[in-house]
Amino acid sequence: MKDTQAAHKEKNPESAEQELCRLLDKNTRYQEEGFTVCLEADAADWDRVIRRLGRKRAYRLMGERICQRYLAETGEEFLFDVRCVAFELQFHIDIYLRTAGFRGYPLHPASLAFSRASLLRHTKDVDVYPADARDLKQRLLFGYRRGVRKDYRGTGKDPFRRR
Repeated sequence: MKDTQAAHKEKNPESAEQELCRLLDKNTRYQEEGFTVCLEADAADWDRVIRRLGRKRAYRLMGERICQRYLAETGEEFLFDVRCVAFELQFHIDIYLRTAGFRGYPLHPASLAFSRASLLRHTKDVDVYPADARDLKQRLLFGYRRGVRKDYRGTGKDPFRRR
């Protein structure tokens, strides 16, 4: 019976989505202006759930879940849209898992200039804050200008609004 349940769990994408939600809820801290996802303690779990869901689907679901939870926690929509959040999560998580020894994750060419220890230290936590849009390198790398939610464009919350 246990073997059948284990096989069913591996084939059931809903259970993978539930595991992803559990990981995000356990490892994400929401603040008024942004959020941080901690990867280090549960790296093997992140790897397993991403493989079960597929990278594209897993990161899209992460972006959706984080934006929903941010709204629930703060009462406001996050400045950046789901696509932008998902891309930044993918960038950091792929580099972290690859550097931590998990296979099948691409390294961004920008990461090749850093040592393994430096990459692990800088990608073990994914933090996304609107203030990051002021940093030119981050703004260009993560597409923050395109990622501002339509509802916030041109408002006081838009970091790219012409003054």
